[in-house]
Amino acid sequence: NGITFGAVGSNTIVENCEVAFNLDDGFEMFGGTVNLKRCAAIFCGDDSFDTDEGYQGRMQYIFALIDSNGNHATEMDSKTSGDVNSQPRSFPQMYGATFIKATHTRKTDDGLMRLREGTGGRFGNIIMAGFAGFGMQMDTCGNEIKSDVDNAMSIPDSLFFSKNNIINTRNAANGAQDMFKIESSTCTWSSGPSSTAVDPQFQLLPSTWSTFDTLGQIDPRLKARSPAFSSVDLPPTGESFFKTVSFKGAFGSDLWLDQWSWLSVKGYLPEGNVSPKDSNTLCGEITSDFTITNVQTWYMTCQVFVKAPAVLTIEAGATIRSYLQNFDGTAPALIIERNAKILALGTAVNPITFTNVLPASINPRRGTWGGLILLGNGVTSKSGGTNDIEGIATGLGTYGGNNNTDNSGTLRYVRVWYGGADVGRSINNPENSGNEINGITFGAVGSGTIVEHCEVAYNKDDGFEMFGGAVNLKWCSSIFNQDDAFDTDEGYQGKMQFIFGLVDKDGNHACEMDSKTNGDLNSVPRSYPQVYGATFIKAGHATKDGLLRLREGTGGQFGNMILTGNSRYGMQNNKCGGETWSDTDRGSFPTSADSLFFSANNVINTQDENGVITQFYTDSSCTWTSGPSARNEDPGLVLVPAKWEQNVVQIDPRPLQGGNAYLNVDQVPQDGFFASTAFKGAFGSDLWLSGLSWLSANFRLPRGDFYPSSASILCGAITKDTTLVSSLVYFLRCQTFVRSGATLTIQPGTTIRAYQEDTNGKAPALIIEQGASINAKGTAELPITFTSVLPESVLPRRGTWGGVIILGKAPISGDSTTATIEGLAAPDGVYGGTNVNDNSGTLRYVRIWYGGADISPDPSNPENSGNEINGLTLGGVGAGSTIDHVEVAYNVDDGFEFFGGTVNVRYLSSIFNGDDQFDMDQGYQGKMQFLFALVGSAGNHAIECDSKTGSLGLDSTPRTYVEISHSTFVGDPFETDAVLRFREGSAGVLTSSIVSGKFVGIQRKDCSAVQTGMDTSTVPSATSFNSSAFYFDPSNYVNAPVQFVYDASCGSGASVSGQNTAPPLRLLPNIPTESAAMFDPRPYSSVSYPTHPLNAWSTPQAYNTAPESFFSIQDYSGAFGTDLWLHQWSWLSVNGKLPDNEWSGEDSNILDADITVSTTLTAGTYYMTKQVYVKDGAVLTIQPGTIIKSYAADTLGGAPALIISQGSRIEAKGAARSPITFTSVRPSFTLPARGTWGGLIILGKANIAGGTDYIEGLPANILSFYGGPDNNDNSGTLRYVRVWYGGADLGAGGIENSGNEINGITFGGVGSGTSVEYCEVAYNLDDGFEFFGGNVNARYLSALFVGDDAFDTDQGYQGKMQFLFAMIGENGQHATEMDSKTGGNIDSQPRSFPQVYGATFVGGAPDNLKGNDALMRLREGTGGRFGNLILTNAARFGVRNLDCGSESRSATSTGKIGTSLFFSNNNILRNSHDQNGNTYKSFETDTSCSWNPTPTGRDVDPRFYNMPFDADEVSVPRTGLDPRVDVCGPAYGQSDSIVEESGSFFQTVNYAGAFGTNNWLNGLSYFSDKGFLDNTCIPVSCIDGPSTSLCGSMLFPTVDCTNTGTIATLVSAVRASLISYSGITTKDIVINPSCGSTVLDYTMTFKDTVLADRIARDLQSNPANVLGSSIVSTYGTPVVQTRTTVTNSVFTDGSTPSGPTGSGDGAASGDDNYKSERDSYLIAMCIFLLISVILLIAVVYMCCCNKKSGHKQFGNEPKIQNEPSQMAMEPVSIEEKSRQSIV
Repeated sequence: NGITFGAVGSNTIVENCEVAFNLDDGFEMFGGTVNLKRCAAIFCGDDSFDTDEGYQGRMQYIFALIDSNGNHATEMDSKTSGDVNSQPRSFPQMYGATFIKATHTRKTDDGLMRLREGTGGRFGNIIMAGFAGFGMQMDTCGNEIKSDVDNAMSIPDSLFFSKNNIINTRNAANGAQDMFKIESSTCTWSSGPSSTAVDPQFQLLPSTWSTFDTLGQIDPRLKARSPAFSSVDLPPTGESFFKTVSFKGAFGSDLWLDQWSWLSVKGYLPEGNVSPKDSNTLCGEITSDFTITNVQTWYMTCQVFVKAPAVLTIEAGATIRSYLQNFDGTAPALIIERNAKILALGTAVNPITFTNVLPASINPRRGTWGGLILLGNGVTSKSGGTNDIEGIATGLGTYGGNNNTDNSGTLRYVRVWYGGADVGRSINNPENSGNEINGITFGAVGSGTIVEHCEVAYNKDDGFEMFGGAVNLKWCSSIFNQDDAFDTDEGYQGKMQFIFGLVDKDGNHACEMDSKTNGDLNSVPRSYPQVYGATFIKAGHATKDGLLRLREGTGGQFGNMILTGNSRYGMQNNKCGGETWSDTDRGSFPTSADSLFFSANNVINTQDENGVITQFYTDSSCTWTSGPSARNEDPGLVLVPAKWEQNVVQIDPRPLQGGNAYLNVDQVPQDGFFASTAFKGAFGSDLWLSGLSWLSANFRLPRGDFYPSSASILCGAITKDTTLVSSLVYFLRCQTFVRSGATLTIQPGTTIRAYQEDTNGKAPALIIEQGASINAKGTAELPITFTSVLPESVLPRRGTWGGVIILGKAPISGDSTTATIEGLAAPDGVYGGTNVNDNSGTLRYVRIWYGGADISPDPSNPENSGNEINGLTLGGVGAGSTIDHVEVAYNVDDGFEFFGGTVNVRYLSSIFNGDDQFDMDQGYQGKMQFLFALVGSAGNHAIECDSKTGSLGLDSTPRTYVEISHSTFVGDPFETDAVLRFREGSAGVLTSSIVSGKFVGIQRKDCSAVQTGMDTSTVPSATSFNSSAFYFDPSNYVNAPVQFVYDASCGSGASVSGQNTAPPLRLLPNIPTESAAMFDPRPYSSVSYPTHPLNAWSTPQAYNTAPESFFSIQDYSGAFGTDLWLHQWSWLSVNGKLPDNEWSGEDSNILDADITVSTTLTAGTYYMTKQVYVKDGAVLTIQPGTIIKSYAADTLGGAPALIISQGSRIEAKGAARSPITFTSVRPSFTLPARGTWGGLIILGKANIAGGTDYIEGLPANILSFYGGPDNNDNSGTLRYVRVWYGGADLGAGGIENSGNEINGITFGGVGSGTSVEYCEVAYNLDDGFEFFGGNVNARYLSALFVGDDAFDTDQGYQGKMQFLFAMIGENGQHATEMDSKTGGNIDSQPRSFPQVYGATFVGGAPDNLKGNDALMRLREGTGGRFGNLILTNAARFGVRNLDCGSESRSATSTGKIGTSLFFSNNNILRNSHDQNGNTYKSFETDTSCSWNPTPTGRDVDPRFYNMPFDADEVSVPRTGLDPRVDVCGPAYGQSDSIVEESGSFFQTVNYAGAFGTNNWLNGLSYFSDKGFLDNTCIPVSCIDGPSTSLCGSMLFPTVDCTNTGTIATLVSAVRASLISYSGITTKDIVINPSCGSTVLDYTMTFKDTVLADRIARDLQSNPANVLGSSIVSTYGTPVVQTRTTVTNSVFTDGSTPSGPTGSGDGAASGDDNYKSERDSYLIAMCIFLLISVILLIAVVYMCCCNKKSGHKQFGNEPKIQNEPSQMAMEPVSIEEKSRQSIV
């Protein structure tokens, strides 16, 4: 058998095991009690599972697939020694099994399950399907009791076979469905047997198959509507082995065979994450308009026909994954029938993808589904004018008509991969029915259809095929398809430009273009494709044909083409008709429709397998009047491999700037379709494949936004002094050698991007040869970077190019003084010599990332030639060279390797390299200080140090001797080898360093005889020093379970030691691998480190001479003190895995422990390194202006967060000018970024649905507990608090989808005694604010660009909210997601009842990447009240209400608390649309939600002052923002009256939205902090004609802002004084107080500009005079700031708006309109002033003239500038001076 168990016991674990293609049984159990779970037996020659000899084990999730060669799924016996009642009786218990058998005609009287010879057992939740004579067969029974209803019968003398089991088998011989075959003479049942005869509805089970090679594909999971989800058996009581499930069979949603089963490995199974449901499955007909959204993956399970006049819309970013076949064996395909349309509108960032359901590990694979077919009414030359697409059922695939301008829709940024399976499979000839489908098939599709930026990759047949019609193609790619890249026939007369074809060894032609139809070479219309701008490349393989085949009477125009690669001919023209042929005269279509033009300027640079170039082949039927000819020259493409057969490692098909492709370019027809270009081929500088192509998705393309030129290409030899300047990006295209005598200088900030291979398959590298020099002196701010050409989105990635090699003349060990570096040939790779002080130059602040590719691959063993290169290879480099602040990251091989030499190094970082981080050998004798190594999960050792070389072996000279001081080495937590390995005769010193590992710290092995037992931790004296020994400073931290391991050759090692305690570093993750969120390798400042004099420990060789000058004396161990010298330039810093270099590490500023007593954080900066709980009874007070910076994770990987537990309080009372900020410790240049730390959690005792609960993501204990009976519970105060960049996983150590991402601020059962106002969450990974029950009230909340919902309420939340602001941006979901359902009950109590009045919600359209379904989502039984809202720019629906409960719903009646949902018709709902501009209803409901009446809202422009149409993370910094609305606009005057049954929380306002005239984001918001807010004064009242608004602030330092009565009195008094002094009315003035130091923000609107200016000057110069003595004597004289704004004409009827007009209807923003009108006014004023100045000059000139004619000279007049000026004496603010300057 495959696996045989002989009396194996139940303590043995057998899980996830499979037997496939065994000759006998799959699994057989001879007695014993071993249990099996998730086991599969497939295609075995006898039985899948066989039990006998008293087996009494358990089985769950059991799968058997039996082909025509197999017998039974189970054969279960008990009879032993002829006794059917032998003891112990076999008693297998099986719950959850799926057994499927193929079509076969042998043993049709047998059962799929055979239970016989006295076996007992229990069998429940079984599914049997396929072909068998019977489902269950039973014979030769003993005295066991048998029943189909009682599973509690005695063990083992019973047999239970559940009546709920599904038997859906049929007899292959006669079609009979017989469930049971029971031997009546011995097998009597007390009940039954019976079973359920229904179709279990697998996701996919072919209807006919006999052997594995005819199976095709299978998905044994159940469809959502499967009957196997009902009447599910419960396992027997007390059986802990079995899991209770909700389904029958072996599979629920978990396809546990994924990845490891033979079926998965061979492509017979879909990927495990494939999850078809009714809501995301495509199959059958689409008869009405339908949208494939991008919020979920879609699955095509059969052929889909879009019927006329339906329109199928596919959103950008949507993915459609297709099965190989339907149950009948035909391949799924999407067919757009005539007069139907497809609108597939992808983008470069979010292309639409059609692909298969297979795992990525077995792709690419051709023929794994059908393809995409468009059918139109264009003209075809087929007889009768119509035809049917091959393979599609007659009538369903018809195309053709008389309209070549027909419109079948749009394909834009659409990619179709891995298709070409048979769409009309022939049962008699399944392998070659001729019905393989093209990737994209166009049947008579007209030119009204748009096809741009589309790709077909790895199709089994052609890529694109056009049967007639005139559809045009632009920017289309066809790669690695098995037949032709582009195929045209049947009179196709369309146009193509920017066409790319990559043909591998399995493909045929880049183009096959025919015209012959019905046997006629001159059929009408003649095919006439016009192709300008194409690049066709063919792989290196023998072929008899041309790369471009034009035949069978086709005409056409072909210009600006590049044909290159390996092909017998470039262009082949044969089987011609009556057309004419020329390479100079293209004629003019359509009068030239009977002609073929192939430009003499086209480049044909193809050659056959023997290197012979034959550009053309024409047969005798094709007589050219001129030509054919083409240019035989290198097109100068940036990178095309010289030899390749299938796939490419990397390619850049763009031509070099200024190369041959830019010469002799054909003029394109001037017809509106073709774009004039300066180049030939499909590409200029724009690599339009980026983001679209399979090549891009699979790391084969460089970044598209950099374009190499001859000046920026590095390739070959540099023989003279050369400088690389920082203003250029350089491209290392091949191995580049700096020759002896030349110096390569690289300016700070320069970037060198390297390709992965050159044209010959060798990795590019930079080699500094002996006698040459490199001068690469970067800085921390401007480092020099060697990196990959790949886009950053696919990095980090090892092995994407070679590396940097420096070769010097310093001594090396060996039998010769020189050697050749591995992978290079002499003389290029020679290194070594006798010059200890040789100087190869300087490397400073240089980083070398993603290298290690093979620089000299072995064709016979390309995967392991041994020539992978180190990041930085130093061969014989001398001490005259300078190397400091250099980093190697993500290299395939070692980070740094020192082959001999004497170079000294410091400040080196080697992280996450694939072998050793530092490797020293061949006699290297240098000094090293400040080394940092992170081995990561892919590496081996932090150091590997060898000396053995040549014939002297372990005692070769010079001996490798390393002196290492102040370094930090962190090992791989999963590597059992040592962190540091010193072997093969090496020696040296390790002092003041940190070694951290999970297994072995330091290993010494393979010592020479003179070294045995010589290692020590004793400070050597002048006489005891031994240059063959290794000295280990005992103060080193060697933190590993085993500190030192010595082999026998090195001695016992007993005399060496180190500190075996955890090094006191600020943050060293417990699992310090690539996935760790953050590192901080600096020590805490309070730690004292034992040190030794460096002249003793670091320089024993110079012990008696002088202290060593290279090493610097430090008072710490490890590579870092307080200076994080990796800051700014390290990969870790750039990628946000290091904190900012600011914290000195004082203990007083660290938040790393729970707060158990009341504590105050005074204004300053604090650092949170772990989850901090404020415990019951403690109060945490945070003063205004405090900043709390948090690390990304603690040592265990959980995100730090501040948790206010039940019974504790937080008093965080910031101020408008001094908010409290929770933010990330990351450097500012890596921000904004989401998920950089946890967040703020407040847990209270208020009522929640379900009573109590534990907050998600935290351990379930008293500290995470929330909920209770106290709705007035007080958890403290949040005022002017902002929480930025949070949302990281609280407890899963960086797992992407653990569900423990945290909200910015989480409220769990928080009561109304808590005060929450003026708070903001920005750039959180999950929700902004989430309220889990409770009834805390909140106002003035802002949520910006969070990753999920801005405001989320659930679990019975019943609080009030006013003045909410949310911007969704590109990556968010909803402004609100408000639920109530708890514990599965949609009417759970208390029902969520948020009351929201006054909110501005701005969606992320048109660029939202998550495809959210609505700006507000109200669902799952929530109630609530929603009034005075402004919703704009929704990325689909404005509001979506679904999954309703029993609550009432109305747009006019507010209803009762807890039982109703009110959404006011006064709310403004504006611009609900998707990414493609399709408009949607503003309010959408599902069938469970009935309204009376249904809300419509007001579809009016709210007239924001400045709200960009594409308001998102990108547009706001670019354009600024002012979310206030025009006081004369529709947001004012139609506000809702607020119903408040209890309390007085809500403020009465006369406007909709979150903002009146006061922009309360000032001082609080991220926008304010970054300078993105527009703080222009705006009118507070609607005034006819021009007006001026005066605004500013008054600071009263001595007033207690917490005394609300005092503040109200002050506001009233100031308002009265300003009205009295200015003469304006009450409606023209608004005053808003803010707390901290008491500040009154005021705005006044004047019709008289002069009056406004005077009031501004008076307030600025003498506020006491304006406000009056009463205010000044009571409250003190305030500090006043003022500014004014002139506003254009306004009218109260709104006919001329006073400000910007809106939120995005495609027109310019309102702010632009406002500024335009304001500018017009200012221009008029300027013209007036200019005229006045001219007149004044004229007057002065006349006066001068008069003086010259006899009057007193001007020079004798008193100097006017010395006279006192009343205006000059008046104090004028800076703002006023600015305003006066403008005026």
